[in-house]
Amino acid sequence: VGTSSAFESSTDTVVQGLQTSGARIALGRNDSSVSSGNTIGQLNFYGNATSGTYSQIAGIKSLADGTHSGTSRPTSLVFQTTASSASSSTERMRIDSSGRLLVGTTSAVTAVPSAESDAPGLQISKANKPTSIALYRNDTSIASGNTLGGIHWYGNDTTSNTPAVLASMQVQADGAHAAGD
Repeated sequence: VGTSSAFESSTDTVVQGLQTSGARIALGRNDSSVSSGNTIGQLNFYGNATSGTYSQIAGIKSLADGTHSGTSRPTSLVFQTTASSASSSTERMRIDSSGRLLVGTTSAVTAVPSAESDAPGLQISKANKPTSIALYRNDTSIASGNTLGGIHWYGNDTTSNTPAVLASMQVQADGAHAAGD
């Protein structure tokens, strides 16, 4: 599109766009009543199985995070991949309309420690297995006693089956830590 000669040197089949102001792909939903969970647009990747049947093996999709109006259009971006020994793709990561990055889960924890003002910016979940994460504070002026960050462990409350804080910890630059609940 926009050119008569290939600029991609691959021998694969290529769909390409070329424009002096930058090429783009635009996907849209022609619907004036978009509600939560509706797909706005998606990019699907397919593989040809040994049977000759194509199956979706990965995807990137935009979903409505709530009902859209003239002034509010909350949207998530969802990434799907297919695991080894599986035949269909599963959601692996989501950036929700609040800007939170959710890995291994489709919904954010909403129970928040009293010292925090909003829900976590990053949430990682793994079914029936422990999770871990590396945290890095990119700051050249960290002084002894400065808080480097905090971690909050959640679990479902057995009565209401809602997330509840099980333990919290803050770590300071001098190695001291403060345990919470």
